[in-house]
Amino acid sequence: MSPFPNDPYCYPGTDVLINRGDYRTQAELNKFEADAVLLASAGLKSHSIAGPLDTRRLQETHRRIFGNVYPWAGELR
Repeated sequence: MSPFPNDPYCYPGTDVLINRGDYRTQAELNKFEADAVLLASAGLKSHSIAGPLDTRRLQETHRRIFGNVYPWAGELR
Protein backbone atom coordinates (compact mmCIF):
# COMPACT_ATOMS: atom_id res chain seq x y z
CA MET A 1 0.00 0.00 0.00
CA SER A 2 1.26 3.46 -0.87
CA PRO A 3 2.43 5.52 2.11
CA PHE A 4 0.40 8.33 0.55
CA PRO A 5 -3.31 7.48 0.89
CA ASN A 6 -4.39 9.56 -2.11
CA ASP A 7 -1.33 9.10 -4.31
CA PRO A 8 -2.47 10.30 -7.75
CA TYR A 9 0.15 8.13 -9.44
CA CYS A 10 -1.21 4.85 -8.00
CA TYR A 11 -4.40 2.93 -8.55
CA PRO A 12 -6.78 3.66 -5.65
CA GLY A 13 -6.16 1.45 -2.64
CA THR A 14 -2.85 0.10 -3.98
CA ASP A 15 0.79 1.05 -4.34
CA VAL A 16 0.80 0.01 -8.02
CA LEU A 17 1.64 2.89 -10.33
CA ILE A 18 -0.97 3.73 -12.95
CA ASN A 19 0.36 2.35 -16.20
CA ARG A 20 -0.48 2.15 -19.89
CA GLY A 21 -1.01 -1.62 -19.71
CA ASP A 22 -3.58 -1.15 -16.93
CA TYR A 23 -1.82 -3.82 -14.86
CA ARG A 24 -3.14 -3.79 -11.31
CA THR A 25 -0.64 -6.06 -9.56
CA GLN A 26 3.02 -5.25 -8.98
CA ALA A 27 4.15 -8.57 -10.49
CA GLU A 28 2.32 -7.88 -13.76
CA LEU A 29 3.60 -4.30 -13.86
CA ASN A 30 7.18 -5.45 -13.22
CA LYS A 31 7.06 -7.79 -16.25
CA PHE A 32 5.42 -5.16 -18.47
CA GLU A 33 7.94 -2.51 -17.40
CA ALA A 34 10.95 -4.81 -17.87
CA ASP A 35 9.92 -5.72 -21.41
CA ALA A 36 9.14 -2.10 -22.37
CA VAL A 37 12.36 -0.75 -20.89
CA LEU A 38 14.44 -3.37 -22.68
CA LEU A 39 12.98 -2.34 -26.05
CA ALA A 40 13.25 1.37 -25.31
CA SER A 41 16.86 1.06 -24.18
CA ALA A 42 17.77 -0.63 -27.45
CA GLY A 43 16.17 2.29 -29.28
CA LEU A 44 18.28 4.78 -27.35
CA LYS A 45 21.43 3.14 -28.66
CA SER A 46 20.45 3.85 -32.26
CA HIS A 47 18.77 7.23 -31.60
CA SER A 48 20.71 8.81 -28.75
CA ILE A 49 19.81 12.12 -27.16
CA ALA A 50 22.27 14.91 -27.89
CA GLY A 51 22.94 18.03 -25.91
CA PRO A 52 24.03 19.04 -22.45
CA LEU A 53 23.20 16.82 -19.51
CA ASP A 54 20.51 19.08 -18.09
CA THR A 55 16.96 18.73 -16.79
CA ARG A 56 15.43 18.76 -20.26
CA ARG A 57 17.70 15.95 -21.43
CA LEU A 58 17.01 13.87 -18.33
CA GLN A 59 13.27 14.34 -18.87
CA GLU A 60 13.56 13.25 -22.50
CA THR A 61 15.61 10.21 -21.49
CA HIS A 62 12.99 9.24 -18.90
CA ARG A 63 10.19 9.78 -21.42
CA ARG A 64 11.89 7.58 -24.02
CA ILE A 65 12.65 4.79 -21.56
CA PHE A 66 9.37 4.76 -19.61
CA GLY A 67 6.91 6.51 -21.97
CA ASN A 68 5.33 3.25 -23.14
CA VAL A 69 4.74 2.26 -19.52
CA TYR A 70 3.67 5.41 -17.65
CA PRO A 71 1.60 8.30 -19.01
CA TRP A 72 3.55 10.81 -16.90
CA ALA A 73 7.03 9.67 -18.00
CA GLY A 74 9.36 12.58 -18.58
CA GLU A 75 7.29 15.07 -16.62
CA LEU A 76 8.45 16.82 -13.48
CA ARG A 77 6.30 15.75 -10.57
